[in-house]
Amino acid sequence: MRILIIFLFLSIATFFVQAAPSNTKEVRFIPTESDYFPFLVNGWDPTRPTVTVFKDPYCPYCIRAIPKLSELGGYNVFLFWAPILGQASLKRVDDIFHCDSPSSNLVLQAVFERKNPFCKMPLNHQLLELNQQVVDNYQINSVPRFYLQGQSISFAMLKQMQKKRPPIYGVNVNWQRFNLMQYSPRQKSHVLSLIVPLDRQQDLISLINKYQPEFLFLAPDLLESYPQFISCVNQPQTCLNQSRGEYTQRIAEFRMLFGGSLPTDKLIIVDHNGRISEI
Repeated sequence: MRILIIFLFLSIATFFVQAAPSNTKEVRFIPTESDYFPFLVNGWDPTRPTVTVFKDPYCPYCIRAIPKLSELGGYNVFLFWAPILGQASLKRVDDIFHCDSPSSNLVLQAVFERKNPFCKMPLNHQLLELNQQVVDNYQINSVPRFYLQGQSISFAMLKQMQKKRPPIYGVNVNWQRFNLMQYSPRQKSHVLSLIVPLDRQQDLISLINKYQPEFLFLAPDLLESYPQFISCVNQPQTCLNQSRGEYTQRIAEFRMLFGGSLPTDKLIIVDHNGRISEI
C-alpha cells in the first residue's frame, strides 16, 4: 500500500512539473547583414529592427501575402524558406537555391505566379544550409510565420507597430499636427525627419534625395525658393503667404516641444528610432 501511495505521489508530481509553464524564453537566432544578406528582402539599415519571415513556396496564404512584404519598410526583412508541405516544397526550395539570391524579386515573382524560377546557377549548398539552420533554430512547423527580434508576432501587429513613431528627447510628437511637413510615406522613407537650416539651401535637393525623410522641416525663409514643399507651385501669392504663415507657426511649435534642444543653425536628422544626429 505504501509503495502504491509513493507511486501515485510521484506520478502527480511529474504531471505538475511537466504541465507547469516555463518562464524561460526561447532563444532564437537573429540574422545579421554580414552573413545573411542574400536573404534580405528590402536592403539593410542598421537603425531598423529585424523581422524574420518564414514561408513555404506551396503555401497558398504565403503566396498571396508576398506583395505585402513591401509594406514592412520600417524593418530589415529577412525571408527564409521552410519546406514543411512535402516533397514538392522541398523540390521547389532546392530550385530557389539555384538562384543568386533566395529572396530576389525574380524568386518572389516566380513563387507568386506558382512557377519554378528556372535559375541556372549551381545549387548553392552554403546558402541552403544557412536557410535550414535558421528554420531548425526557429522550429518552424506552420507558415507563414513572422518574428520581430526573435519574438513571434503577427503581420497585423508589425504593421501597427510600424505606424508608431518613437519619442524624440523623451517627447511623443503628435505627427498629425505636422502634416504640412510630410514629404514621403513612412514605408519609403529612410529617416523620420530632416530639419534643414537656411545656410544649407545649396544642398537641399541632394540632402532630400540622400535621406528621403518622412517629414521635412525647412527654415521658413527657404519656402520662397521651394514653394513646392507647401503645395504652392502654380498657386497665387496668397497661397504662399497663407501656407508660409502656418508653416512658420508649426516650425516654432515643433521646436518648443523640445525646450530649445534643437539648434536652429544645424542640419538635424532624426532616425526611425528617435535618435538625433547633427550634420
